Amino acid sequence: KLKTIESAELDIIPHQSFLEERLRNMMSIFEIKTAIKTFNDFDIDYYMDDGSILGDLIRPIPVEKSISPEIKANIINQVKEKLETEIQSNELNLSSFNFKEEFKDLFEDENIDEYALITFLESLENLIALKYLLENKKKIIAISKTSSSNEIFHANIPDMAILDGMTRKQGFSEPYHRKVTYKTKHDFPIENEFFRELWFTIFFARLDDNKNIIKIELPFYTKDLDEIREILKVLKSNSTEGYPFLLKKAHKDVVISNQDMNSLSKIIGFLDKSGREMLN
Repeated sequence: KLKTIESAELDIIPHQSFLEERLRNMMSIFEIKTAIKTFNDFDIDYYMDDGSILGDLIRPIPVEKSISPEIKANIINQVKEKLETEIQSNELNLSSFNFKEEFKDLFEDENIDEYALITFLESLENLIALKYLLENKKKIIAISKTSSSNEIFHANIPDMAILDGMTRKQGFSEPYHRKVTYKTKHDFPIENEFFRELWFTIFFARLDDNKNIIKIELPFYTKDLDEIREILKVLKSNSTEGYPFLLKKAHKDVVISNQDMNSLSKIIGFLDKSGREMLN
């Protein structure tokens, strides 16, 4: 029997710089906190993450440059423990937004953009939550449907495309390893040493003959092929059409349809009501 853990937040975000990056960060916080709650509430064998943890880590947040290192350090000292407490509470919410009033003087005295500050707070929350999640790193499998990586063949086209053209049978590529330090030069605003020392084991796999190749990241270092085969065995047993069923279902469940957007817009007041809402 499938059990569901879900979270959502409905709000209006004014236009601002780097809005797409902020939305990505907010989505990541909800996903990570939901994963932490899953580990806390259930005895699970593996947690499947849709995407690349390493890719998310090495992607810098441009808005941080608008805040001086001194002010960043002051903010971190004031909110780090509070954010940790919020994450440990097992609540599924966006905690960082609640702390912006504590730094209201920065908007006036230091002339710091309000949205830059909120984005920085959300970045801190995201990293702290990810550190807590990675306490279970041996049970985490990150899976990507697409990849532009060329670290195996070093060609001008992605490794995934080359492997897809060369093979049609199920199997997996030889794993390779990457340390966060090797992939990025920027420091993390919080828990820098922890994140820069992280290792990832990366390989490509096809779970069923003639189905699509997926990229798999394990947030730990391993050369044990038997361990990798066991992970693939678990993935294959829970897959349909060569892709993990639970990831497919989760993606379908979280998609916001045009009908959802229209309904929400009417509730908020963006669209005129037709008088037929009670019939829907």
